[in-house]
Amino acid sequence: MTAKQWAAALMVVSGLSGMATAQAGWWSGGERDWKQQLRGDGKELYDAITRVHPGIYDERNPEFVSRMNAALAVLNQRSDSATDFWSYYWAMSEFVASFNDGHLSYSYDDKLPAIKQRFWPGFLTAERLGKQVVLSRADDATLPATGDVLVSCDGTDAATLLNDRVGRFYGRWSLQSQRFRQSYRLFLKTSNPYISDLKSCVFEGSGGQKTVTLNWREISEADAQQRVQALTSPYRGQFEYAYSGNMLRIALRDFDPTPGKETAKTIDQYVEKLAADQARLQTTDAIVLDLRGNGGGSSHYSRLLARAIWGEHAVAYQPSKKAYVEWRPSEEKIKIMDKYMMFAGLMGYDKETVTYWKAVLQGLKDARAQGLTLWREPAVLRGEDGAPSSYVAPAPYKGKVYVLTDQTCASACLDAVDLWKALGGIQVGRETSGDTVYMDISEISMSSYPAKAYLPTKVYRDRPRGNNEPHTPSKVFEGDISDTAAVMAWIRGL
Repeated sequence: MTAKQWAAALMVVSGLSGMATAQAGWWSGGERDWKQQLRGDGKELYDAITRVHPGIYDERNPEFVSRMNAALAVLNQRSDSATDFWSYYWAMSEFVASFNDGHLSYSYDDKLPAIKQRFWPGFLTAERLGKQVVLSRADDATLPATGDVLVSCDGTDAATLLNDRVGRFYGRWSLQSQRFRQSYRLFLKTSNPYISDLKSCVFEGSGGQKTVTLNWREISEADAQQRVQALTSPYRGQFEYAYSGNMLRIALRDFDPTPGKETAKTIDQYVEKLAADQARLQTTDAIVLDLRGNGGGSSHYSRLLARAIWGEHAVAYQPSKKAYVEWRPSEEKIKIMDKYMMFAGLMGYDKETVTYWKAVLQGLKDARAQGLTLWREPAVLRGEDGAPSSYVAPAPYKGKVYVLTDQTCASACLDAVDLWKALGGIQVGRETSGDTVYMDISEISMSSYPAKAYLPTKVYRDRPRGNNEPHTPSKVFEGDISDTAAVMAWIRGL
């Protein structure tokens, strides 16, 4: 397949074929009626969710529709004062954030307009282990010191401030991982017209509490970006299979299922090494499954590794097999999967995966023809009927297995932690992210040219981990989680 043919296949599968090239200046239309734009796009997104999302018919989430209606009402109220792109953007962001779902999003192909000015009071805070700490500041003696903890501003406690002024526009604020990534925004003012300036804040430091009057000043884009990156950049994971002392560390930076990527080949090699290393492996004290920096992908890889470590039967019969999946058999999902199946073979997906997706597609078509609102996927399609697959590990591992996590862990990474902890793995490190029970994202193009909605199309039932529930480690590493040598030394001492 030529590069041109490959690109064409990807365009069709993602629903992008026939789309025009980027329309520069879409956002800058001086004559645009932003009130109508916001109301129209909000209703179009609302309608797309109604057509595609399983939450509409989820009897276990009876408030889904009423919450969505309330969020749309807020958006329509915002539209009365919408005069430019940013008032549009933040109102749409607030609507999307109201679902508290990392698998539901609304994004833009076009480059967003530049933020003309950024302001800060001379310092930035970020959440660290449950506290909002000053971690970046200008050289100014009147400012709170590095390490001081935010108590309140203008009479409102720190937790409420963060929820109302940041969490409301980013969602999932109950998750420590989300607060880690986004809480710096409390003291970095950019373009949100729905947030007023704070005037005075109280901080707790080594000398007790002190009140600081905020002097908002401009900060350059370069300076702001550098400071934000230092506060929020996650650990960049690697692939590595290495013995260290009497432990084996298997570092898994992602579970990316894209054909041609390094992941599939590397993890297959690791599974082969685990089988070949049995004599040495059984004499080690522990295996460390290092998920730092892993944002997910396909849960197929975590099952492969589990079989190689704990054995086929332990994986096949573990309690989480009671969970099952229901799909929303929408017309959009069926069309997307039809396009996908046209090119799945050419794009290099393995036969087992293609066979599974064919069966799901047929099940969705049959369900739609029968008028079903949700379709239960048979467990046998995923090989989850208790029958062992063709792979059998030589012997289950008898030592300890540590599952090392950080705040990046999401989606299929969470599935890995679900499975490995159920099999006896001991989670250490930092709290993970979390996700809802709504999964399997489909891309829906919006009529406003640059915009797309990404919406879940299936729901997990009876999953042991709850909705937006993170995995909390049995032992928390309080140092620099990116320092591999320090982390491994710490694990040896557990």
